[in-house]
Amino acid sequence: PLLEPEPTAVNAAATRPSLPVQTNALVLLGELGKGEAQAYVRQYLRRQIGPDTLNIRLYGLQALGRGQQRHPTEESLTFLAQAIEESFWCAGAQWSAQDCTALAEAARDALRDAQSKP
Repeated sequence: PLLEPEPTAVNAAATRPSLPVQTNALVLLGELGKGEAQAYVRQYLRRQIGPDTLNIRLYGLQALGRGQQRHPTEESLTFLAQAIEESFWCAGAQWSAQDCTALAEAARDALRDAQSKP
């Protein structure tokens, strides 16, 4: 619920919690969550949503990598292995080349964290 837009009774338009609230929710899910929570984080990171989400994606990748130390899943490791390629992020053409590079580097760091011992 913290990461999804919710319609309000007063306004039919969807509203979102602030980016810091969204980031904290995503980090908790990625770092502490198990199977379904990690699946949600992976799905969230793949979405092509507003350009203001680069930082939340960077934090989400870091959290997913750290989460693998506690609750490793083959799906999350596969996701991180794919996400180290800039083309993984630039396929939708929403991101600049610089953003794609930053996301791929964050995925590399996350994969390294995922493969290290706590």
